[in-house]
Amino acid sequence: MACAMPRAETAGGARVTFFRPAPALRDAIESYFIFEVDRPARDLLPPGWMHSGWIVEGAWRSGPVGGELSPVPTVALSGPYERAVIAQGAPSRVIALTMTPLGWTRLIGEPASSFAGRATPMAATLGPECDALLPQLRAASDARALDLLDEFFMARQRVTAADDRVAQAHALLCDPEVRTVDDWSGRLGISPRQLERVCDRHFGLAPKRLLRRERLSRTLEEVRRAPPSAWLDAIGDAYADQPHFVREFRWFMHMTPGAWLRHERQLDRRVGKREAVGDVVSVQCDPGAIG
Repeated sequence: MACAMPRAETAGGARVTFFRPAPALRDAIESYFIFEVDRPARDLLPPGWMHSGWIVEGAWRSGPVGGELSPVPTVALSGPYERAVIAQGAPSRVIALTMTPLGWTRLIGEPASSFAGRATPMAATLGPECDALLPQLRAASDARALDLLDEFFMARQRVTAADDRVAQAHALLCDPEVRTVDDWSGRLGISPRQLERVCDRHFGLAPKRLLRRERLSRTLEEVRRAPPSAWLDAIGDAYADQPHFVREFRWFMHMTPGAWLRHERQLDRRVGKREAVGDVVSVQCDPGAIG
């Protein structure tokens, strides 16, 4: 049974609450989340891992910054994204989850690189049961919806021969001391070419790109927590100098660090209501937009 976790984020007039999956799924699924927006919204989504989701109400479109937005399937499976994307939606409710690379290996089993940077109909990969779950989720309470997801994914989870290597590779990717492909492959005890194959199948992106994305993700967390006047200090030694960081940031996020920080702080100022029931924490805010 899924349980609430004290985590909440805001994006473009949304309320989103995160939940832990059942214990048997926690290595595979980072979190479930229920995302609700009561008016048209548009926001920038940073690069991240794999997702699957059911749009139980409304409709969404997504695409590259400055490019054409395409409809998101009502029942969608998304591979990893190496660059930020724009998401735009009408009033809606979405029930979704974020998978780890190990989760992709156990639950999906297809080469992750074939799904990178795009959303596809989930039924094409996992079968018609995905679509059959949609009306049940529409009729369910939050608690029942999460139980349905636990049941659905526990029935599909398979232990594989690659599990240990994928889990170890992911742990090393998250280690700030692992800075190069040679570091990463050496710590795994495999060649760089073997690491490329592991990443292609289970992580969806090339090793060097994954290391760059992870470095940026760690740095963004430090920058987000830093006082407005001291965000440059938060970069630390992750980058050679400020221009290096700015170049990397613009490539991944399609904007300057200053523009991103202004957007984040506007969201913080617009937070209008916080609610806590047990250990459920959710946040509501007024509409925001980014183009």
